[in-house]
Amino acid sequence: MSDLIGKKFGQYEVLKQIGKGGMATVYLGQQKSIGRMVAIKVLPAHLSHDDTFIKRFEREVQTIALLQHPRIMPVYDYGQQGGSPYIVMAYLNGGTLSDLVKEQGTLPLDRVARITEQIAEGLDFAHDQGVIHRDFKPSNVLLDANGNAYLADFGIAKISMDTGGLTGSGIVGTPTYMAPEMFKQEPITPAVDVYALGVTVFQMFSGEPPFGGTTPVHLMYAHLNEPVPTLSARRHDLPEALQAILDRAMAKRPEQRYPSAQKLAADLKAIAEGRLDNLSATAVADSPDVTPKLVDVPELPGVKAAPQPELPVVTQPTIPATWWGRNWRVVLAGFVGLMIFLGSPILLAPAVLAALVLVGVHLQNREWPLVGLWMSIPICGLAASSLTASGTGGFAPAVVALIFVLIGLGAEIAVARRLTTLYHERLGDGSASPDEGAPDELADDEAKTGTGAPAGDVTGPTKAIDEAS
Repeated sequence: MSDLIGKKFGQYEVLKQIGKGGMATVYLGQQKSIGRMVAIKVLPAHLSHDDTFIKRFEREVQTIALLQHPRIMPVYDYGQQGGSPYIVMAYLNGGTLSDLVKEQGTLPLDRVARITEQIAEGLDFAHDQGVIHRDFKPSNVLLDANGNAYLADFGIAKISMDTGGLTGSGIVGTPTYMAPEMFKQEPITPAVDVYALGVTVFQMFSGEPPFGGTTPVHLMYAHLNEPVPTLSARRHDLPEALQAILDRAMAKRPEQRYPSAQKLAADLKAIAEGRLDNLSATAVADSPDVTPKLVDVPELPGVKAAPQPELPVVTQPTIPATWWGRNWRVVLAGFVGLMIFLGSPILLAPAVLAALVLVGVHLQNREWPLVGLWMSIPICGLAASSLTASGTGGFAPAVVALIFVLIGLGAEIAVARRLTTLYHERLGDGSASPDEGAPDELADDEAKTGTGAPAGDVTGPTKAIDEAS
């Protein structure tokens, strides 16, 4: 639609393109009569041939125009030009909330509380008028030069849903911010906007949405089944009380969420001001029967779920069912008994080492072999001293003692090597197991299934106006 530059839509002249989404292209325009800058959203021309769409389009735009609130971007005009339906809205030059998060990464608590409070005012006003946004997300929050937040694109998602222009299945919205009930095509209530606001608050704090995914199906599964991630795992400088707010805002069931967006905003403001006693939120985990239940992901028309790779099963290594594994206690008792029978102090060293290594194998404790090694060395020294002291003096007894020490140390090393090998085999530290190739295989599976691609919405023509504001 670059050929629209310089053209006129009624009394509005198109100056340049400033955004594009799945359903509309956005242009900067000027109302020549009063010199006012406006944003012109132009919908695809083919929709003008559908009489049903035109009637619904006019009805929805008129409804949106009635949402007169300081935090909702006003609609100035609408119509058709060259077969293309268009909507004229107020223009702000401060960018979007999405742009702000991308630029700054994370936002401070007081800034998040302020933006959330402003957004919540607009959402609750619309809900009181019977209007649900359905596609709330950071790119639909516009900012002025002072950083104040305003809601945009009310009703655009509803218009597209009425024409089947998004997914062709009645599902409308951006998967990253969609409430679980939207995926299941259950009745839509204002709770879907509260959920999307919770996702947006999490993103303002952490710099990224709570649930990641390389495909819409992955995102759908996460929203349906996975608990809200722990915010402190991504950012450590925030009060722990924020987690309860996020848990409640993004509860799986609509009735467990905040009853209004402003209730959520009030709790955020209380934390920002240090008024923890004024919190209304309670952690979702404290409510009865709120553990997310595994939900099958419905298959969307036109969207085929990627095959899920089989992950390697990690099990605790165990002693094989061999003679050694069944009779290690007998072996230990016989070995120690033999050393005592021989009565040679020098042989107590490998006996102690063997005993402690076997205890370590049984208890799966890596410290026991080291303890055995250090304890056996003094025993060798004591044995050598005893032999020397019991001799008649001179060079010969010392040589005999040294020979015994060397024999004992040699036996100790041999026993230690064998038992250490058995020990590591017991704990799974031996040679590479067949499962070691699993990570590479998973990487290959990801490459084959295309799961390494960036996350996005359902498909090109299936998303609502995204990043076009």
